[in-house]
Amino acid sequence: MKTLGMREIRASSTVLFEALMESGEVVLTNHGKPFARVIPFEAPTSVALQPASMKWLRDQMPKVRRGSEIVVREDRDARR
Repeated sequence: MKTLGMREIRASSTVLFEALMESGEVVLTNHGKPFARVIPFEAPTSVALQPASMKWLRDQMPKVRRGSEIVVREDRDARR
């Protein structure tokens, strides 16, 4: 774990990146007091966060006999 002060962080953003790549975790301090911990971001790989298939929902829905464009047109015509 590496500790960086605000002066170092403000001076160069590459310092933060290099320290993170070097140690894997960086603690940010302001006047010697820690205020944040920076860790590398890892993209989630769980299946739950992948775009879900909605096939199960479509299979549960009743089959329509008329297209939605016909229903919408009839509704609009009825409001005139």
